[in-house]
Amino acid sequence: MFSVLAVDTTSDFASLALLKNGRLDGIVGISYGPNHSERLLPVLDHFLSERDLNINNISGFAVSVGPGSFTGLRIGIAAVEGLAFATGCPCVGVSALDATAYRYRYHSGLIAVMNDAYRGEIYGAIYRSNGKVLSIIMEPMCELPKQFVEKLPIEPILFIGTGVRHLPRLAQKREEGNIIVRHSSFIAEEVALLGYERLIAGENDDLGELRALYVRPCDAEIAQLKDES
Repeated sequence: MFSVLAVDTTSDFASLALLKNGRLDGIVGISYGPNHSERLLPVLDHFLSERDLNINNISGFAVSVGPGSFTGLRIGIAAVEGLAFATGCPCVGVSALDATAYRYRYHSGLIAVMNDAYRGEIYGAIYRSNGKVLSIIMEPMCELPKQFVEKLPIEPILFIGTGVRHLPRLAQKREEGNIIVRHSSFIAEEVALLGYERLIAGENDDLGELRALYVRPCDAEIAQLKDES
């Protein structure tokens, strides 16, 4: 039995998922704010114990590396690296944007992921699906919704993600056939599925080498840039 435990802490809504041989065995969402440090591991322990498992029954780990909450990313990555070190099991990082798009991999056409980045901005990326396989055609970015939409091709688009609430009317006017879906914040299942594909292929991110996908600079970096200008 190859079991994968996935962790997502990229937003205020953390989630955990467990796969057994590529099939979902359980998922739990945790919506208690951006600081997941105090509850993540206790919830994880309870999640596994309900299935008569412990961390030593896990074959590999997957963690969302962002983009998302800077604090949340650090908590999730540190937790998974600690668990991988303690058990000697492999771990892999998964993009939160890839995971968001993956839920709609059976949709044929263009998929625009818009996840809330706050400050009126979104984390976005563009994918195309043939109904089975997703391909990214525009790399992750952090922009105002209007600026993001202006970069999109003129064709029907499936808009998904927590940030579609910011979507301006411009999106509906560009092309008939657009679909807008307010995506669930809980993406651990998709993180687990994408992580499983990498892990069974023998891939492994070295401990200490998991890098958060921030996309935009943190507040300290922004302040430094202002001071230097």
